[in-house]
Amino acid sequence: MAAIFISGNCFGQNCPDDSSFNLGTVDAHWFFRNKSLKISLQLPSGWYMYDYHVQDKKYLRIGSDYRKMSSDIFAGGEGPLVDLAQIKKLPFGVQINILSLSKFADTTSVILSPEERLDTAIIFSIGHTDTADIHFFLREYYKKFMRNAVDPPEIRPGRIGNLDYEFISVSALNRAGEMRNILFCARNFGCINLLISITYETESGRTLIFDAIKDLKLYD
Repeated sequence: MAAIFISGNCFGQNCPDDSSFNLGTVDAHWFFRNKSLKISLQLPSGWYMYDYHVQDKKYLRIGSDYRKMSSDIFAGGEGPLVDLAQIKKLPFGVQINILSLSKFADTTSVILSPEERLDTAIIFSIGHTDTADIHFFLREYYKKFMRNAVDPPEIRPGRIGNLDYEFISVSALNRAGEMRNILFCARNFGCINLLISITYETESGRTLIFDAIKDLKLYD
């Protein structure tokens, strides 16, 4: 089954149901590439990448032995694929994570964890959409996330590397009951929306995150 290759400038919504979406690969130099979205990122040294593709979920320290990663995401292969039909079945607001990065004080190469941590984190996720209207998506996503019908904050433009997006900024409690700031950054790629969720506590944390992903690239 062939993967979807969607140009960043393509806003058509008619993707065939029998196609599939590539979740991305990471190579021995910790370089992430997603062929379907055509985005790439040199993963920041010293951060941790969450490995979704193993039964025992874990964080891997970027720059350590890449062979500890799941074989599914090695750059020598195609990378994990998911049918577009499966993505379409997901309810609105439920995204498929393709890359998750967190900053920990720990220096071990592997951190075992039963669930994803949300403090000082960057999560790239995708979901199906019937419209290229990214403002509609952000408004509705905000209402679902906040569990209310209140209008969202102002939607503003942003840029990371050469990737333009629209975003909203919110504050919410984490699982420990502590307040965290979250940026929801979104861009349309045809029948797929990319959502980049950025979680931080302080402005210095925000600066740290944007510096870590400053080389995000949208390539031809």
